[in-house]
Amino acid sequence: GRFCSGAEMPTLVDGGFQEYMHETFEAMRASGPVTYALIEGHAIGGGAEMALAADLRIWTETSSLQFVQTKMGITTGWGGTKYLAETVGRSTALKLLTTSHAVTTFDEATRLHLADHYLPTPKSGDVKLHIKGTGPSPLTADDAESILTPLARHAVAYIEKLHQHSRAPATSATKAILSKLTTYRLDAEREEFTKLWRGPDHNAALEAVFKVAKSA
Repeated sequence: GRFCSGAEMPTLVDGGFQEYMHETFEAMRASGPVTYALIEGHAIGGGAEMALAADLRIWTETSSLQFVQTKMGITTGWGGTKYLAETVGRSTALKLLTTSHAVTTFDEATRLHLADHYLPTPKSGDVKLHIKGTGPSPLTADDAESILTPLARHAVAYIEKLHQHSRAPATSATKAILSKLTTYRLDAEREEFTKLWRGPDHNAALEAVFKVAKSA
């Protein structure tokens, strides 16, 4: 199965779609609750970008994650380079992006900081969520649907306690400074993605994909 393999090619012809995805993912990352990507199946290309846009990722028995954009002659287009570099660091991000290496095991995903939790296939109606560092926690299916709420509340309480002695204006100013210092900017991705989209290499890659699809 697939978690997500990106967008249908016709939808990407509209240049506004990339801007829409940037705004959607940035709004999700700026939202209050902790967001999770349950990677059930393959997260490929744009799907890998979607998974990295979430705050945390839950791995399953069928999970895999792969950035195939360079094989297609393009860069990430939905903020994936920024989110990946923020999660795994520049060197590892560069390797994953330029080699199209597929991460297929929970051990490797954990080592690369791509997976934060593990959810095995449910048996007998029960769901066991393995939270890294705490061991298995048995949950019912109904509990699993609401698990994000207590985790989000815990995160907010932890952050509030951590910064209880900080003045809000100073904290906001510090964040503003850091945002200006970061090298992970979406405008750079927009510029480079636009240069390569429907260029010679991208067109050749698309033709190869369509030939395989027609012969299948």
